[in-house]
Amino acid sequence: MLTGVKIRQRRAKSQRHSLQERSLQTRAETNPPRYTLRNGRPRDTKPDIDAFRNMRWRADTHDYGLPVREASAGNPTGTLVVFIHGLKGRADRTWGKFPELIASDSAFRADYVFFDYLSFTRRLFKRTPSLTELVKYLVDQIRATEYRKVILVGHSMGGNIARAMVRYVDTTFLQNSPEYIRIMGLLLFSSPMLGSSYYFFHATKDGRFVAAYSEELHAISRFFNERVDPTIDASPTDRLKVPTFAAIALRDRFVRSMSSQEFIPERQIHRINATHKGIAKPKDRQSASYIWLISRVEQCLNRKAIARVMLDTNTNQILSRYTGSSRHADWQDKYIAACTAVEQKDGVGIINITDSEDQVNVSICVNEDDEIIAGLRDALIQHELSAQDANDAMSVYIGAVGTKHRTATEHVERISQPAKAGTARYFTGLPDATTLESEISSWLRATYARKRQSLFRPPHYFMMDDFPNFNGTEG
Repeated sequence: MLTGVKIRQRRAKSQRHSLQERSLQTRAETNPPRYTLRNGRPRDTKPDIDAFRNMRWRADTHDYGLPVREASAGNPTGTLVVFIHGLKGRADRTWGKFPELIASDSAFRADYVFFDYLSFTRRLFKRTPSLTELVKYLVDQIRATEYRKVILVGHSMGGNIARAMVRYVDTTFLQNSPEYIRIMGLLLFSSPMLGSSYYFFHATKDGRFVAAYSEELHAISRFFNERVDPTIDASPTDRLKVPTFAAIALRDRFVRSMSSQEFIPERQIHRINATHKGIAKPKDRQSASYIWLISRVEQCLNRKAIARVMLDTNTNQILSRYTGSSRHADWQDKYIAACTAVEQKDGVGIINITDSEDQVNVSICVNEDDEIIAGLRDALIQHELSAQDANDAMSVYIGAVGTKHRTATEHVERISQPAKAGTARYFTGLPDATTLESEISSWLRATYARKRQSLFRPPHYFMMDDFPNFNGTEG
């Protein structure tokens, strides 16, 4: 039971609350509240706590892309140098004065781009892709341009992204197909190829490409160890030719020298007296890092991996290159099977050269008849024939597969020029691919026989009449 005193106390308290509310309302109308941000700038609206909690799920608005800069405005060089920064880096900060030094250097004979992506704290409150997805994205961005010759330059974790790009391109696209990107070289600035012990969060998106003992880095290293030839001027090999160079910072506290030079020949390693970040920030053109980069890019542009003496003196081996339709990966399997059969039965060493710029003894180009007739393969065929004119191929075999193979071979004859002395060109066709393996075997044996005997037929075309055992008919 309430007494008179308690009733009066409650009534007075209610009146005080009403006066406070009216006072606050009057104050808000005359002087709106200003909320202070962390940087000290005032804001007139109250922070939306719910919106802040949902920021981590919002879509990333970072503009990935390739702002390519041409060495000569309006005249693309055909070769693109891609700079990839590392962990916690930015395209406009990691590389120091590299952009302005390259822009003012007339000796730099390639187009270039400084690629930017989000990593480490730049990922906070954003939906960002994993580095594996970023690798695929960057390759697709390059494929969308006209560039098919690329030199990758990576700093720290960016070097591992570049190495992952090599693996992705080789395992995804057919070599010598229009979609294939030729990696002409890898230039690595203090890249932890074996990982860095200073970053131990394996489960994060960045950790998979930089943490020591990472499974992703182990897979990349295994691919390079088994599939890639990193040397610049080695003898012919059936491995993927990707000349790799490493610049090691002597005062690097984050990446051990052993990790930044794994699988790279000692003569392609350069040591610079700099820190982990400073090695990618040259002060001028006389800086060691800038001189090293320019000389290595020039070396990649001018390289000739195959020694010409190998073409002429080693009679127990032939260098062969295959180019084929991107629609039929099984045709390349038939080519490999033919090479294996010739090696086992005839004792011939056949070295499969995948690089379209290297010198070979025989070039084999097989395409669909419809593609040839429509002119879709004219550029590829003319490239192989022009390589032969430059004495880069002793013999060229161009095959058309399909019921319209005769029409296709006639089309090839029209777009071709007579062969040079000492070389031969064979234009042939097959109604289907069932006998493709045996045909390629016969081409390889003929090339080997000509090389051993050093006898070359006069330059002329070999049409279907030169193959009496062929019984195909045109539809």
